[in-house]
Amino acid sequence: RIARAFEVFEATGQSLAKWQALPGEGVPIHLRFHPILIDPPREALYRSCERRFAEMVENGAIEEVRDLIALNLDSGLPIMKALGVKDLVGFLDGANTLDEAISAAQQATRRYAKRQTTWFRNQMIPKLAMSGQYSKRMNDEIFSFVMKKWLTRVS
Repeated sequence: RIARAFEVFEATGQSLAKWQALPGEGVPIHLRFHPILIDPPREALYRSCERRFAEMVENGAIEEVRDLIALNLDSGLPIMKALGVKDLVGFLDGANTLDEAISAAQQATRRYAKRQTTWFRNQMIPKLAMSGQYSKRMNDEIFSFVMKKWLTRVS
């Protein structure tokens, strides 16, 4: 959220709170938006999800969850519902093995990614849709589209 708020401020010179306080939808009518959807193949997406969670574990996720447990936070708080937290808590409590915790968290991550993909496909009407895993080779097509549409240019 902080990164997005900074992006909005950097692009417009106005805070996200100021945009959100505007009447109606919060976006001035004179601005045009052209959504771009990069839709990777499901198998590539799932491999990325699995690799990402494995890297999180390698880079200290277990210690972070241990620190959360030490805070005695309410299990209903959003941080305690973050992907993988429940599974790693189960590992730390001895309810499952590390491999079982990682597998369960990776499955939860894949399900979350699938829900996001479904939402994008059904809710968003992109001006540019690209199939495939993002790579720098796509930059020419994406930036060509951006330059043609002038995303922040007034109509």
